[in-house]
Amino acid sequence: MISQLAQTHPLHLTVVTDNLKLHKEWIAPTLPSSRYIAWNPRTFDSLLRQQHIVLIPAQSNEYTACKTDNRVVTALRAGLAVVADTVPSYAPYDGTIMLGNMEEGLRQYLTNPARRAADASRGQAMVISADSTERVLSQWLDLLNCA
Repeated sequence: MISQLAQTHPLHLTVVTDNLKLHKEWIAPTLPSSRYIAWNPRTFDSLLRQQHIVLIPAQSNEYTACKTDNRVVTALRAGLAVVADTVPSYAPYDGTIMLGNMEEGLRQYLTNPARRAADASRGQAMVISADSTERVLSQWLDLLNCA
């Protein structure tokens, strides 16, 4: 998907995860203009601010059926456009993110920067008005056992 879009659009994919093997085996061979960065809570926010669009892939299974909306909320809070696979907790953001068909969603945002900016702005306003930032912080602190 991304490798085909890279033929017509200048793309650079930054993969932030804790799985270097995934990047080496699946992403790097198909998209040479990509880089792997190990997820780090100290550098993540500054790295996120350097991006334009956040891709959140997810396979439909029991685990993702229970996932929270933290990834979407984090990206929208940073003012970024989001393209995501369908996860139940992401449904309330439909209309402010491209949800479902990731290839088409990414294509829409690449070819229509005005829509990308408008969706990101609406999504950011949505998470700010819902006080989601404090909720995300609280959940991270609980997870890291810092509360």
